[in-house]
Amino acid sequence: MSPIRVGLVGAGPHARSLHAPMWAAGPQTTLAGVWSRRYEAAAELAATHQTRAVRSFDQLVHHSDVVAFAVAPEGQWQLAARAARAGRHLVLEKPIADTLDHARALTDAVEETHVASLVVLTARFLEPVRQFLHRAATFPTTGARLTMFNGFQRTDPPPVTSWRTVNGALLDLGPHVFDLVTAALGPVTRVHATGDPTELVAVQCDHAGNATSQIALSSSIGESGWQYRIELYGPDGMLDLDVNRSMTLDALCESIRHEIHRSVLGSRSPLDVRRGLYLQHVAEAAQRSLRIGPVELAAVGPPFPGPRYRR
Repeated sequence: MSPIRVGLVGAGPHARSLHAPMWAAGPQTTLAGVWSRRYEAAAELAATHQTRAVRSFDQLVHHSDVVAFAVAPEGQWQLAARAARAGRHLVLEKPIADTLDHARALTDAVEETHVASLVVLTARFLEPVRQFLHRAATFPTTGARLTMFNGFQRTDPPPVTSWRTVNGALLDLGPHVFDLVTAALGPVTRVHATGDPTELVAVQCDHAGNATSQIALSSSIGESGWQYRIELYGPDGMLDLDVNRSMTLDALCESIRHEIHRSVLGSRSPLDVRRGLYLQHVAEAAQRSLRIGPVELAAVGPPFPGPRYRR
């Protein structure tokens, strides 16, 4: 099979540091073009990777098999739904939309058109994380603790972080940690969040398997305090992983390219748009909990996609 043509939406820091070099590197993919609302930025990024900049989103869709997004969630969901209805497969950033209703609308578009989709939940593409979750599947867990601190709000230019500044850590970091903790412990049945979403949020989750997790999130901490760690506790002791130390960019990019290649060929990824919708449900419940206290979560959407690990 020829390399999959990936069109990139966005030319900001995330597009420059991850998406453009990842899709251009191949061999499973080739960077077919770049579109941004600022043509000059798209042209600069495209030239760096020996590809074309296009002047319209529809042009990008025309030249692509897969459309990958590196834009804010309020723009992503609408453009992604358009691409899906044009028959293009999708690579989505988290959160998949700015609101739960918009996440549902995007998911409906993907389901109706039967295109492949993949959400870039970074940790799940790392081999040490896959091995950790494989061990977690047989580890009798009664409790868990997750910490994710970084300084995106302090280090990114203001135009890039505007949605993060408004929504705080729950929509920015929340999908990552809710994905990891539910992959290890099962779906959330109750969530109780406290704190300030622009500074530090503490979230307690009850899980269907009767375990409880404690989560601390901040996207405004200084760089020296950056952490991403998961710890599971039970009668057999503790199982833990420093996710930050597992991050290897080349291996991450290779794994993501491999996964979208498999998805386009018809092997549905557990990290598809349905997973993104589920995580949006949990994040939205945590946001409501900040205002009203504990929130119960009923079974929502499609069946909870249990952990399936691909090498």
